Amino acid sequence: MPRTRLDATPALALLGALALALCLAACENEVDTSENLLPVADAGGGGGDAAGLPEDASQTGGCDCLQVGDWFRFDTLGVESLDGKPHPIIQTLNGLWATDIAGNELNFYFMIKELPPGEVVFRVVNGARVVDGEEVCLKLSTEVEFRMARDGCELGPSEPGSINVYAGTPAHPKNCTFDIPDIEHAIPVRGAVLTSTLNADCSRTDNGLVVDAIIARAALEQTCTCLLLTGGSAEDCGVPDASYDPEPDVSGNVCKGCNPNFQNLMTLLQAFGKLDYACKTPDGADAVCLEAFFSAERIAEGPPDCVE
Repeated sequence: MPRTRLDATPALALLGALALALCLAACENEVDTSENLLPVADAGGGGGDAAGLPEDASQTGGCDCLQVGDWFRFDTLGVESLDGKPHPIIQTLNGLWATDIAGNELNFYFMIKELPPGEVVFRVVNGARVVDGEEVCLKLSTEVEFRMARDGCELGPSEPGSINVYAGTPAHPKNCTFDIPDIEHAIPVRGAVLTSTLNADCSRTDNGLVVDAIIARAALEQTCTCLLLTGGSAEDCGVPDASYDPEPDVSGNVCKGCNPNFQNLMTLLQAFGKLDYACKTPDGADAVCLEAFFSAERIAEGPPDCVE
């Protein structure tokens, strides 16, 4: 049977319509139909790569809003455990620290010094209250550096570092040290390993933990504190007196170089509960194990240096 020949007119009409559609699509500037160039949700600022992600996101997984020069101030700080246990003094100590933070008498500042790939380097320095509880200056003698791993918004663990706990005003410290080299009236915490989590806009860091740290027994013996259970200010502690040299207390410790308002820190802790000295210093000496928690908020700028 002979084949029936199809009429070419409809086919030609269809090809013409397709050609016109392709021409219109090619000439239309308002619609982009190319692949792999569709916009994606902005992860927080900065320029983007071909996938629409911030340049830093491929390395950090987010929180690219973190910038060198950003300042953070602790708004919570507390002890979680001593020697791995809930020591009876912790509740009292944490309550006093909360009052001191609110009153600008206990200040921890973190400033971002560097942002190497996969890391963040912080300048850490304590502040002291200077005027009517409203102004703070930086105690440069407390300054240390922390280098933390960074995976997106997750920070840490840090390399082991030092923390110096200063409280009070420049002239009226709430802690008093003697015979500890390079430490001026601050509780010396050593071997501290930190972790924390940034929120999406880098305005806070929460879930902060000091997962590992120690205070050497020798440092406890050489540190005294002014414990104001009634919530008094640093001025109530008085000024340390270098000539003050009392008789040793029942444990053999004194607060020489301080004044009668200070109590030896080791004696004070042991009065609340036994210390096990479950940790060791790098040279094998006795130390108290310490775990703590913290959070911090970003601030516009850091305080000025103290003038002393």
